[in-house]
Amino acid sequence: MAPVKFAAAVALATVVGLIFVIPPYFVYLATSGVITAIIVRSLGVVTGQAGLISLSHMAFAAIGAWVVSWMGIYAPQVPFLMALALGGCAGLLTGIVVGLPALRLRGLNLAAITLTFGVAVDAILTTTGFPGNELVVAFHPPDPFSEPRIFLVLCAVLWALISIGVTLLSRSQTGRSWAALSYSERATAAAGISVAAAKVTAFSISAAIAGIAGGLMAAQLGVITASNFSPLYSLSVFALSVFVGGRYWEGTILAGFMSVAVPELLRLFELPLDLEALVVTVGAIDALRKGSSLSQSFRQSLATRAQRRANPSGKPIKIAQKEQLLLPNDGDLTPARSIGGAQHCEKTATLEIADLTVRYGEVIAVNHLNMKLGPRTVMGLIGPNGAGKSTIVDAVTGFLPHATGTIRLEGANVIQLAAFRRARAGIRRTFQQGRAIPELTVGQYLRLSAGRSIDGRQIDSILEYLDCPSAGTPIGQVEIGLRRVVEIGACLAATPKVLLLDEPAAGLSAGQSQKLAEHIARIPKRFGCAVLLVEHDMDLVRFACGEITVLNFGKVIATGCPEKVLKEPHVVEAYLGGLSS
Repeated sequence: MAPVKFAAAVALATVVGLIFVIPPYFVYLATSGVITAIIVRSLGVVTGQAGLISLSHMAFAAIGAWVVSWMGIYAPQVPFLMALALGGCAGLLTGIVVGLPALRLRGLNLAAITLTFGVAVDAILTTTGFPGNELVVAFHPPDPFSEPRIFLVLCAVLWALISIGVTLLSRSQTGRSWAALSYSERATAAAGISVAAAKVTAFSISAAIAGIAGGLMAAQLGVITASNFSPLYSLSVFALSVFVGGRYWEGTILAGFMSVAVPELLRLFELPLDLEALVVTVGAIDALRKGSSLSQSFRQSLATRAQRRANPSGKPIKIAQKEQLLLPNDGDLTPARSIGGAQHCEKTATLEIADLTVRYGEVIAVNHLNMKLGPRTVMGLIGPNGAGKSTIVDAVTGFLPHATGTIRLEGANVIQLAAFRRARAGIRRTFQQGRAIPELTVGQYLRLSAGRSIDGRQIDSILEYLDCPSAGTPIGQVEIGLRRVVEIGACLAATPKVLLLDEPAAGLSAGQSQKLAEHIARIPKRFGCAVLLVEHDMDLVRFACGEITVLNFGKVIATGCPEKVLKEPHVVEAYLGGLSS
């Protein structure tokens, strides 16, 4: 570790030394490049990490520039660094205001809102101008920052501090919530994370960084106008961020270099400067087509080379679940009631559903459903496709706000709570389509879902129990079927009161399904929560569940122990056909 730190110190000293020997014109270009790198890094937060489209970042920079210019001209007693901080705060507050419409918007609608904001700011600044414009007064930062080389060092230091700060933030619960938001808003809410808070924090922090960059622009240029922050410039910076990968520090360096090198090359060859926008746009389109930016492709290439060195034979390394079969064959499946004695009905229900109704226009998906889930029990919820099973799971976990009726968790009615608040209250779920976040490691995903301080031993214990990959394994390297099991582990890390599993065995082999059945059957005793299992695998249902409820057309048609219910003629007719034997 010491040689690495020494090498980093030498590299930093070399860069600082070069700053003081390069010609003044290159100092100006380097300063412009570093400021662009900071703006691109701000976009890397909201677009690269949170997956939200923002086409107004130069407007945030303009607001920061306005504040810093005003401070420099009309309140010169305020220290320059404090003025920069106030410019960042102005950007942060504006980011919160702009982020509020994003709470219910995404994609093109959000892009339209942010672009509209950028156009509005541009129109206002074109009309009113910046401080000092009316008197043609230039703003110059005080000593020692009036020296261009010192100012360049300041910009480079701020870029480094911002990059380090955002990197550390990315490893926190806030940063993990941005990764979840980028992948799936439903998964974010199901993990007990406020989607609104994740969006607003991404917008506000991103806008604060842009505000600081705007203040630096004002100090570099001296006299600024609205044209320096035009909406077209916002679009160009957005495309540049997508092209190079603004969420990565090396991407911001590349963005800063391109922002000054491409125009200089165009001047050298006497080509129109407008071609710069064309180059960046083509690069952004190519990145979107490939699904990876330049920085991401570079990192993937390094990872591939490292993998080849670690595995010279070239044989694929597949991270999969252990195939230890404690259950020899289907005929030897032991009913869940014999495991730990945890499967029994009690008078007090952990989850009680009363008169639950879900309508989609004239279609009634769930019709006045009544159901109780006792403490520390596993209940199966089965029925033919379209019977309403997943609709019930969505309604119970808060993803169907138009559902009517009563949903009580340990006696408290949660029907009015948002999905993330129900998750925090103790209702956790998995999804039919895997929602584990590929960008996180298994351990990071469990910590995200836990929503609390959880040590490595607890995480390792959960993963070992479920036969999941180790905590340091990237979820993107885990096979699709096993990711569902990782999702179960993430839910258990939150110590839920009720766990709803929506077809968890999909994509698993027969042996893995048998193993999963045993794990599910033991969850109530080991983790103290009740389980509602939606599954088509009848062998898994027979083994894991002490009681099952059968649905058909949104109504309960049978409830009781699996052996008895699965043999009832109307259940066979509705769902099982000839499989009951």
